[in-house]
Amino acid sequence: MSVDKISLITPIYETSMNFIEDCMISIMQLVHMNTEELEFEWLMIIDGDPRPIESFVDHWQKRYTKIPIKIIRMSDNGGLSMARNVALKSIDTDYVSWLDSDDIIIPTDALPFFSNASKLLNSSDEILFVYSDNIESDEHLAPMNLRKKEVFQTLYEEHHNTWLDPLFYVDFIYQCQLLRLAEVLKVGGFKEGTIGEDVDLVLKLATEFPEKHLSHIPLLPYVYRSNPQGIVHTRYQELRRINSSTYAEYSHRANIHESGTRFEVMYLDEEEGMLRRNLDPKFNMFFNCFLPIEGKVPYYIEH
Repeated sequence: MSVDKISLITPIYETSMNFIEDCMISIMQLVHMNTEELEFEWLMIIDGDPRPIESFVDHWQKRYTKIPIKIIRMSDNGGLSMARNVALKSIDTDYVSWLDSDDIIIPTDALPFFSNASKLLNSSDEILFVYSDNIESDEHLAPMNLRKKEVFQTLYEEHHNTWLDPLFYVDFIYQCQLLRLAEVLKVGGFKEGTIGEDVDLVLKLATEFPEKHLSHIPLLPYVYRSNPQGIVHTRYQELRRINSSTYAEYSHRANIHESGTRFEVMYLDEEEGMLRRNLDPKFNMFFNCFLPIEGKVPYYIEH
């Protein structure tokens, strides 16, 4: 039986060592739960961070020897996109996924997600990539929102390649994904020298492969940590402007805009959501689908 190979890519630059430790342990627990069905490798790209992260990783890898960890050190800080592109050129696995160094995965959901996602990609060339639901937590991993994306998928299937395609409006389907490495490389990987690179990559893929579609698995493999030092917090308005420009650029490339209507309604209310008028009522359902959850993230850190 052939084994699907998956590379997990994590750039590191000045992330809290406690956050890196949380991230690392979640990956190691995933691999230790794994059967022979999947083969993982983890690439840590040290993006100009001067700290001795290699010795820190070595300490943990002595306890969890099953996962191959490849560390690539960049002499200068090139940014998240450049770091990910360096990693993409260093792997030869079938599939690739991203894990930010301040986030974690939940092994009990991540393993079936990666297993089922790789089976879907193996079974159909018409699937562009597979994505999941995710949890948003505070900086201490206390959950704040449950990001359920069934409504997004329903709207996507109904309006794909039209001016109402939700791919051109929203930017929170990016945790967690599984993509074919060859297709990511074909579109040139991530756009460097900017932020909002996840949105740009997905829209490049959708433009390059318009006949393909997204597939959704309703599991919770990924915890997005709301990090006060992260780009989403420190450069929020800049990020929204860049993403808005990216949506406009690719919708014009795809020639699916409709009389400028999209740009009248984008980002009308950034506090409560987008697209609050002139749209099918089902879109309001989509922007109200963040559900608060109680309790702790179902994740255990072993010390």
